[in-house]
Amino acid sequence: MKKLALVLVSVFLCFVFMWCNLWKGDISRHPEVDLAMEAYKKVLLNEKEFFNASDDKNYYLYDYYCSMFEDYYDYLTVDQVRERLIFSVTDIDGNEMPEIVLNFWAGMDVFQYKDGIVYGHWVGELDMKKDGSFYWRDGWMWNGYARYIFMGEQFTSIDLGYSECDSYEECRYFIDDVQVTEAEYRAFEAIQDAEEELEYHEFTEENIKNLDKLYDPTA
Repeated sequence: MKKLALVLVSVFLCFVFMWCNLWKGDISRHPEVDLAMEAYKKVLLNEKEFFNASDDKNYYLYDYYCSMFEDYYDYLTVDQVRERLIFSVTDIDGNEMPEIVLNFWAGMDVFQYKDGIVYGHWVGELDMKKDGSFYWRDGWMWNGYARYIFMGEQFTSIDLGYSECDSYEECRYFIDDVQVTEAEYRAFEAIQDAEEELEYHEFTEENIKNLDKLYDPTA
């Protein structure tokens, strides 16, 4: 009887421990994550349109890419679109809601779920980091770092820091629009360069259907 009682107590404690963990996970998870994931899956599987913020039009995913690059390719098939796509599931703005980053070889799109709608934002040829930051260059005289942020349904960039030069010897350095020393700017550069890279996945039906498993809100 004592052994049976110990077994029953152990089972009960395991059940309580598992229930507490599930309960804790539920309250820490954004209530719309599941809705966003289902909407993303349908868009990526070409079953639902998304709203493209660049031209205020609705598109199915493959139609969008085929129309965008029709000047570069005579004709893009669905298989060719798939072959050129990789994607990442991340939380760019830190609000515990996932976004999808699609990289199409010639450029990058960010998908955002908001109020039941998936918005697409074209950001061009960037090496964007997990937090939305990226390095930019305008010739050798002007370069720096910026970060994409969401403003309502828009996705826009803000400057983090930059350098501007009149010559190789004469340069000025700015962080948050405040002029700093070269040493301060180099330290800022090192921090930006060390920001975590996006983790990309192959654009396969299996990966798309398992978006939840690819998203880590604690990362």
